[in-house]
Amino acid sequence: MKILSQDKDLIYRANQIKGMVRTQTARQSSIVFAGNMVSTLFSVVATVFIARTLGPINYGVLAIYLSIYTTILGLTDFGLGTTAVKLISENVEKNPHKANVFMRVIFFMEIISGLIVVAVGMVFSAPIAKSLGGDYLLFPVRMAFLAGAFASVGAF
Repeated sequence: MKILSQDKDLIYRANQIKGMVRTQTARQSSIVFAGNMVSTLFSVVATVFIARTLGPINYGVLAIYLSIYTTILGLTDFGLGTTAVKLISENVEKNPHKANVFMRVIFFMEIISGLIVVAVGMVFSAPIAKSLGGDYLLFPVRMAFLAGAFASVGAF
């Protein structure tokens, strides 16, 4: 009897899975997943092509630039993007003026944090470049700070 009960339970679960796979959400999720897989494949191909084209030294410079840029971008957000979505969406219909104030304040905070990042980056870029390998990295380090600041403000 217990085996028969387990078989019915297994069939029931299989039907549940089949029903989930046929939903609109599952189909759309699979399209997004397939798109992410294709994007990842293109990224791998592009990375290999760029590495072979630039060579070890120039690819290392690019890697340093991207590392600093990504770090700056992560540090300058301060959760402002998530806060903006929450506060603005809560108030956009109930109190549009309040939502507008939130948007302006958060936007100016993003600009101020971007300016602070640029200032700190310009002051500390020479020691950072020296610690990473030499004076020839000064320009990529400065550009990474500048790009990180602009991308942070642009992400808002």
